[in-house]
Amino acid sequence: MPSRRLVLHAALGSLAAPALAAGRAPFRQLAVAEPPFEEIYEVLIAMAPPLARTAIGKLVTQGITEIDQRQKAAALTAALDPERTDLHQQFLLGLADGLADADAQVLRVPVDEAEDERGLLGQLRERVPKADALMLANASGRFVALHGVDSYAPSVVVGVKLLPAGGGKPWIDGVFSAGFRSLDPTAVHLADVALPERFDNHAALLARADTARAALQRGALAIGTAVARRLLG
Repeated sequence: MPSRRLVLHAALGSLAAPALAAGRAPFRQLAVAEPPFEEIYEVLIAMAPPLARTAIGKLVTQGITEIDQRQKAAALTAALDPERTDLHQQFLLGLADGLADADAQVLRVPVDEAEDERGLLGQLRERVPKADALMLANASGRFVALHGVDSYAPSVVVGVKLLPAGGGKPWIDGVFSAGFRSLDPTAVHLADVALPERFDNHAALLARADTARAALQRGALAIGTAVARRLLG
C-alpha cells in the first residue's frame, strides 16, 4: 500500500464542485456508510434480440434472458467472492489516495439497513458526530455483452452522494462509470480509464476470475480518484 494513502478507519460510534480553493477538501472528516448488503456481480446482455416479433415472443425472450442473467450473476459472484473483490473498499482507497494531500480523513462506518437515504444519513450523524461530511456510495460491478454475441466487457458504476453533515446542497450527487459505459445517460463516464479485458463467454469469466476481479477493482479505484479530483477542483 503506498505510503501516501490515507488509512480507511473503521468508525464505530447535481455534481456541483465545492466553492473552495483548488487543492482544498470541503471537509476534514468524511463519514462513509458501509453498505449493509453483500455485493453482487452481474452479467448483462444489452439489447438482446427477440426470438419473435410478437408481444408474447418478446415477453418469453425477456423472461429467458432475465433467468439466464440471474444464474450467471450468482455463479460469477461466487467465483469473484465479494470479500475479496470489495468494490466499495477499492472506491474508498481511490478516494483516500486522491485526498492524501488535503488533510482529510475517510471513515468507513457500519450502518444497518434503513428504509431510505435519510435513515442512512441519520445513522452516520449518530455514529460519527464529529464528522463534518457524509457520504453514501453504492459501487456495482458487471460484465456486459451486446446482443449476447460480443465478448463480455467489464463495467463499474458508482452512485455517490456527498454532503455537509449539517445538511444543505450536496457537493456531489450523481453516478460515475468506468469501462463499458453505464446505461444511465446522466452518468459521468471516465473515458480515459482503460479496462481492456474481454471475456469470450461466461465460462471464460469464471475461468479467469482473478483477471475479472482485478479489472473491476481497477475501475472502482479510478472512480474514487476521479471523485477526489472533483472535490479538490
